[in-house]
Amino acid sequence: MFILILFPFIAFSQEATREFEYTIEYPGLHHPLTVKVKVPADYDSSDQGYGVLYYTDSAISYGFVNDLVETLSWEQLPKLITVGIDVTPEARSKGRNFILTPTAWEVMESYLDVTSGEMGGAPIFLECIKQKIVPMIEEEFRTVPGERTLMGHSFGGLFGLFALFEEPSYFKNYVVGSPSLFWDEKLMLKLENEYSKNNDNLGVNLFMAVGTAEDAEFVDMDADLQEFVEHLQSRNYQGLNLGTKVWDGQQHMASMFLSYTEGVGFVFADAKPEVGSN
Repeated sequence: MFILILFPFIAFSQEATREFEYTIEYPGLHHPLTVKVKVPADYDSSDQGYGVLYYTDSAISYGFVNDLVETLSWEQLPKLITVGIDVTPEARSKGRNFILTPTAWEVMESYLDVTSGEMGGAPIFLECIKQKIVPMIEEEFRTVPGERTLMGHSFGGLFGLFALFEEPSYFKNYVVGSPSLFWDEKLMLKLENEYSKNNDNLGVNLFMAVGTAEDAEFVDMDADLQEFVEHLQSRNYQGLNLGTKVWDGQQHMASMFLSYTEGVGFVFADAKPEVGSN
């Protein structure tokens, strides 16, 4: 029995997961992007296509995200290609603020130690993802068209919601951890309201979560998320599969691990692998 229990993990280690790294430049972005790709362990021995999980802030989450995806693919997730996107390391302190925020908000200049020109690059970043990064991934690797997931935390969660209302059908799944809904006087509420005026369909799987101990001096992230969820629920959007969680007592970074783990399980609930398929 002991040998039988260990066998899956021994088999898992026999195939090395392959990793690739690219540097991407795009007009309008202040700094190059680092794109890190990891394919499933059986990629070279298989001819199947894979869904792709795109996630932001890979400089801090690359190891965790890939460990999570690989481990849960045994029983809870389909095998996925993961694509982590971030600014290059030397530019991360300010470059991240630019690519993940949808507007330049003067209130945050002193708080983030940035100028207005160092915020508000999310539209360009989203364009880069659509026009350059995704086409590159889908040309270089065996992917399943349309099986795209976007995942992010904090400003990355803000970017995820921005992408949702700008290009709702581009990604099938969204995992949004602790989104910065306070940004620019609750800009996401305004974008959702504008979207609702002309749309009654939002056909995506959307998971959002926040911790109760994340508040800063001018932010109530728990209340902000509850307000946003209530807005979404009041619309009765067709096709929207919405999941939410509130992590009692959890602070900002701890919430990321919980949200990503619960989130991928939620958005891939209908795509679980068959037992023993690995």
